[in-house]
Amino acid sequence: MGELKWNQQNMLSVLVSTFFYGMYTIIFGTCSYALVFKKDRSNLHRRLLIVTVALYAFSTVQTVITFWQGFVTTDIFPDGSYGDSYALLHEVNLYNLGECVADAMLACSNLVADGLLIWRCFVLWNRSFFVIAIPFILLLAETACGYAVVAFDVQIFLLRLHAPLDETEPPPGWFRLSRLENGMTITFFSASFITNLLMSSLIALRIWKATRDLGKRRSRYMRVASLILETGVIYSVCLLLCAIFIHMSGRAGTIGWTFMFSVVTQTVGIFPTVIILLVALGRASDSNTEYARERRITTIHFAPALTQPTASGSCEMPAQPSSSGNDSRASAIELELCMLGSEHVLGSEKPQKEVSEHV
Repeated sequence: MGELKWNQQNMLSVLVSTFFYGMYTIIFGTCSYALVFKKDRSNLHRRLLIVTVALYAFSTVQTVITFWQGFVTTDIFPDGSYGDSYALLHEVNLYNLGECVADAMLACSNLVADGLLIWRCFVLWNRSFFVIAIPFILLLAETACGYAVVAFDVQIFLLRLHAPLDETEPPPGWFRLSRLENGMTITFFSASFITNLLMSSLIALRIWKATRDLGKRRSRYMRVASLILETGVIYSVCLLLCAIFIHMSGRAGTIGWTFMFSVVTQTVGIFPTVIILLVALGRASDSNTEYARERRITTIHFAPALTQPTASGSCEMPAQPSSSGNDSRASAIELELCMLGSEHVLGSEKPQKEVSEHV
């Protein structure tokens, strides 16, 4: 079987993007409502709202570009050529211009989403730069590759824009730029794949280790850990498939690349928004919670053991840290990805670690 025809490939991209963008719009609307209409919004709420809006804006631009590319080039020949028609050449140039914008939006989305993931891991691991050293280098590398792809897109656009109309065969420089662009694209997806898989695993591991002594109440935090790990693995697989399909030729390679690339352009914003939404709606917490006060907070703390409650209802912390180990000396392990409802202290028949949540 031959490769997909030009219009078939564009329509596949439009359909997939539309489906996932519709899902994204519902998730984004619900998440924005949960963030905006909280009674006591903190600075973290505002920052996460900005991140959520930015990711959705990038996705919206990409979706609009996908529609525009699909319907502005319907007259191009099935193999994607334009013959000697100036009108068809103009459509090709418009398509190439849209490619520059779409790839720029993907690079920006990836920078924000992966940067947020690394920040979550950094905070959870007691702000240790050693833990995020390699992922941070990978983030810089994938960002550089993402914008390098945009630079090659612009060069390809200008090369075709200024070429004579009767030059129907691509010049030698086009093939060189195309090879460089494919190489940068593969590196971009591969680096993002490693970053997402590594960071999601480290976050889940940290939550698992930090909550080992919480007994039955540990389940609420393990839900958060499993959610982060599952979404991270799914998105990482999508990135890996993109890196694989770009190498493949024939119909299977064309369909695979078109489908997976359209998925990635939407899920890069969907998964971070889903995590914020589910935790904001309280899906990651149990109902057997004893509320200490109505003030909302923005982090999960795993603090040293409590002394007797004071008359005001708050709990005094030991004046000096215990010498039993580093766990009791650590003031707090913050999981700032959670935007929880109200501050509460887990009730227990005997003193335990304090766990303040923010859903």
